[in-house]
Formats: sequence, C-alpha cells, structure tokens
Amino acid sequence: MPLKDAPTAQNGRTDNSFNLTQELKTGKRFPLSMAIASLPDSSEPLLAVGLTDTRIRLYVRQEKQFVEAVSLSGHEDWVKALAFNTANSVVGQASLMLSSGSQDGTIRLWEILPVAGREEKSSKDLEDQLLDDFEASLGELAGDEAGRQISTKQHLFRVSTDESVRQYQVTFDALLIGHDAGVTDIAWKPSGCDHILLSSSVDSSVILWSPSSIGPNKESQIWTNHHRFGDVGGQRLGGFVGALWVNEHEIIAWGWNGGTRRWGFIDDQWSELQAVTGHASPVHGIDWEPSGRYLVSASIDQTVRIHGPHGPRWLELARPQTHGYDCIQAAFLSDLRFASISDEKVTRVFDAPGAFVQLTNGLGIRVDEDDGQNRPMVANVPPLGLSNKAIIDDADQQVNPSLSRPPFEAELAATTLWPEIEKIFGHGYESISLSVSRSKALIATSCKATTAKHAVVRLYDTQTFKPFGSPLHGHTLTVTKTAFNKDDRLILAVGKDRTWHLFGRHDSQ
Repeated sequence: MPLKDAPTAQNGRTDNSFNLTQELKTGKRFPLSMAIASLPDSSEPLLAVGLTDTRIRLYVRQEKQFVEAVSLSGHEDWVKALAFNTANSVVGQASLMLSSGSQDGTIRLWEILPVAGREEKSSKDLEDQLLDDFEASLGELAGDEAGRQISTKQHLFRVSTDESVRQYQVTFDALLIGHDAGVTDIAWKPSGCDHILLSSSVDSSVILWSPSSIGPNKESQIWTNHHRFGDVGGQRLGGFVGALWVNEHEIIAWGWNGGTRRWGFIDDQWSELQAVTGHASPVHGIDWEPSGRYLVSASIDQTVRIHGPHGPRWLELARPQTHGYDCIQAAFLSDLRFASISDEKVTRVFDAPGAFVQLTNGLGIRVDEDDGQNRPMVANVPPLGLSNKAIIDDADQQVNPSLSRPPFEAELAATTLWPEIEKIFGHGYESISLSVSRSKALIATSCKATTAKHAVVRLYDTQTFKPFGSPLHGHTLTVTKTAFNKDDRLILAVGKDRTWHLFGRHDSQ
C-alpha cells in the first residue's frame, strides 16, 4: 500500500508530481478501505486501514514514517468502508470518531480521545518502555466469540513528536444494526453541528443514522435509524455500491447497473429527485424514433433503454427490455414498436405499454389520439423466463401514479418493461446485425457464420413477421452490417470476408 507526498511549489511553479515516501506491507491481507484524519488536539495524522482479516489497523507517524499502533477487532467479515468525523463529543475535550462498515452488515463507531495528564518529554530512553506499555494495552476478546460481541476495552497508543509524547485511547462506542446485507460505503454529513452518518448496502437500502440523548439527565446517547431510503428487502441488481453527501441537504447513491438515485431534504421531508441514469457497459446499437422525438439504445449490459427530452435535458424514459443476453441492436418499426437482437438466435419485437404512451403524452413529447387505454399498462418477466409478458389483470397492474415526470431509477428497473409481441426465428447462430427499411416494412438480420451456408441476410415482413423472399447469399463469413437505400430497392451488406454485396429487389417483389 504506497503512500505519496503531495505536490510542492518550486521556483514559483507547482510541481504536480507525487513521490513515493513509504510502502506499508500487509502480507497476505488485502487493504479494502482507508481513511485519514488529524488526531484530536494535534496536527499529527492518523491512518485507518481495513483489511481482509476483519480487523481495522490504525497507523501513526513516527519519525516521518507510519507505524502500526492499534488493531481493532469486532467485525465478523471484511471491513469495506471507513470514515472519520471530528466532533466535540466530550465537553471541553476534542475527540475523533471513526466509523467502520463491514460485509457482515453492521457499522461500528470508535471514539478516539487524548488521555489527559499523560504528556511527557520525548526521549530515546523511553522507546523500550513505550513499546512494552503498548503491547500490554493490546488484548483479544475473551473466549472464542468475537463479531457482534460488545467490548468496551480501551486501546492505548502513544504518538511521539519532537517536543513531547502524547497518549491516546480508542474505545468502542456504538454498534449500528439495520442493513440486511453487507455495508458498501459510509459518509458523515458535511456539517459540524449534526452528527449524521450515511450508509449504503447491497440490500438496496441507504440509511441515515443519528444519535439521540437518553437518561434522566440525557447524559447518554443511542444511535438510531433516522431515515431509510431505497428498497425494502432483497438485493435486486446488486444493491448500492456507494453513497455520498452532495451537500447538507442532498445525498446520492449508485449501483452496479449504471444508474444513480438522489434524495433531497425539501419542505422538512426527504423526497427522491431526478438523477443520472445510463448504460453500465458499451452501447452497440442506437436508433431514432421515426419522427426523431426520442431514441432507443442497446448495450451489452443486457438492457435496451429509451431516452427522450425533458426540458433542457435528455433523460431515460423507459427500460423496455432487461434481458439475460447481451443486447446488440435495436431499431424502431414505428413510434411505439421496435425490434431488437441479442447474443441469441432470436429477433424480438416489443410494443409500447399504455404507461409509456401516457408518460410521453404527459411530458409533451408526443401528442397522439392513442391515450394508451387499449394497451396493456405494464409488463413483467416471469420467473426463469426471458420474455416480457403483458399484465392483463387490473389488480396486478402496478402503474406509476405520477406521469408528469420521467421515472426514477427504481421505477425504470421495475415498471417500464414493454410487452414482447413476437419472436422471429431463422438463423442457426447468434444474431450479429439488424436493420429496418426506410418504409419500416422490412427487417434485415444476419448471424455469426463461418461458412457460406449461414453467412446470409434474412428478410422479414414487419406486418406478419414471416420471411420475405429467400435468404440473400453471397458472403462466406459473418455479415456484420446491412443497410437499405432510400427507396428500399437495394440492400448493402458487408462482412468479415472483406467484401461487400449489393442486392436488388425484383419488380415482382
């Protein structure tokens, strides 16, 4: 784990390079988290490192080198997040609070305080005695049980400077239990008055923790779940990877699926706000709606998404396909219908649900006589299935009640699927290209091929979804791209055999 010096100013110019000053060896243990802060009533740094052995190591600087001072035990699994918070938790005496989040689903708070009356003049003769005192102060929890067992043991360590030796103590302060799965990130509120801790987890939840005073004289504090965001129960889409405070009144969290969620404290309550969403992997295909009002994109993150304008910004309006294969291409057949191909042999056709029609009408993107009442409102994917099925039963239709705004990330992932109305078969291997004629009457597809037998372009009628004419032969390897000319009488195909072929339509067709 390398440590580097900050940039310095030389000859009136800033040197932006960093120099390696020390490397901390952790052996077979891997560092997963790290935080650094100044010790209470001191400018000396304190470095906290979480390793894969479930312990937290605290390092202090001695003679310009960091050395291990304390090893804190308690967590049952890897420590994934660390954060310091400077607060006046003891009247008249500065303190430092360290929070640690673990894969065991718990958060622990550790208080670091200077020990009064133990300041001594430094001397090399004290080194052996300091080492003995430090080793004597370390200990393990009694018995074989650790983890969530509570220990109020004081861990002592000393910091030597050129002028004195100061002693500090680390004590366990609180255990926060509320997440159903591993904690991925923690962050203190950026304010010196409110001691509020933000935590995210793979259980798809974000929690705000705050202390409350208890006792006759309110001399004690207990940390409670102040507010909970996200989804309750489950680990859909891997939960949240991290979270942070944007400012004192706004937080943001992000997950594995390329989207973020944002909440703001407005009118004395927390409300979800619009956040940035998008693909989590490379996009392989994109196409405009015939009138150019919105667009569809296909990505190897196994989703197809529709993006449209909302005021001065473009936002994600729907996630019509969440697939089990990498999505390769999508193309509109009409303003409310598109076809897509994935890393499979099938071409799938989707039709817009009533919820999407009402949303785009409500946002002013499209104004149409079709109000969506005659369409299935929503769709879902049955367990162990790959096809979106329309929900017909009114009792099961979970429609977003607010159609005056674009959907949030959770709504995009759960309620904006489009029903699949057709599957088109024909190719013997995984699809590789898809194109639609200018008149939207024909679909052209090709697949992976190593022989001339499969290196063909197949055409399908968009009304019946049946083959149109015979397959177009000519290539000997995979056809990678096809395109129609302006009047749809010519089809151009290019392939991995380093050739291009031009196919013409007979008048009889």
